[in-house]
Amino acid sequence: MTLYEAAEALRTRMWRTAGARFNCQRRMKYRNTTSSFTIAILSGYLIAISVAQKIYNIGECYPEFDNHLTFIAIVGAVFIIVISLVEWASEFSIRAERLFENATEIKKLQAKIERALVDGTPESELKSKFEEASLAYESLVDKNSPNQDPIDDFLFRSQNRKDPHPSFSMNGLEAVWARVLWVIFTYGLYGILLSIPIATLYIVAP
Repeated sequence: MTLYEAAEALRTRMWRTAGARFNCQRRMKYRNTTSSFTIAILSGYLIAISVAQKIYNIGECYPEFDNHLTFIAIVGAVFIIVISLVEWASEFSIRAERLFENATEIKKLQAKIERALVDGTPESELKSKFEEASLAYESLVDKNSPNQDPIDDFLFRSQNRKDPHPSFSMNGLEAVWARVLWVIFTYGLYGILLSIPIATLYIVAP
């Protein structure tokens, strides 16, 4: 592999890493917003159930249904605790901010190598820039840096599947599946948690 080929490979690797981390940053940001929204909706469920039980005397008219409502309220409270713990442990907003900063720095390194390649920088000068960028890149992606998940890289590859680099090769069905998976990873848990109380209420309603 020539120096120019190595520099081009490093540029592609930086581009792919930065792109995946920007995708991960968006996913963490969306998850943070959605988790707060889900907690608010579930809390609304619990308030509505409590008010309905009190105002309409459901316990006297439909004692069995009242027991179901109490069970749904308890499950909803557990869901709120689960989401709160997940949000606290994952630190979505903090991770999103760190990922954005990290991806931005990698993007700057990629731009430097790209300019050097486009400008036809002499090999001696390119070697120095390549070594400097390579060391800086390794520092940015080390184990102490925030990291993207495979689904974020999968989405980035689908977003750039027409790029000639072989690592981006992907058919249309795979590209659609990448987007579907990314949405599921982002919103799936909260969609399930919001739909369970509604589905249960529909099933047990008299």
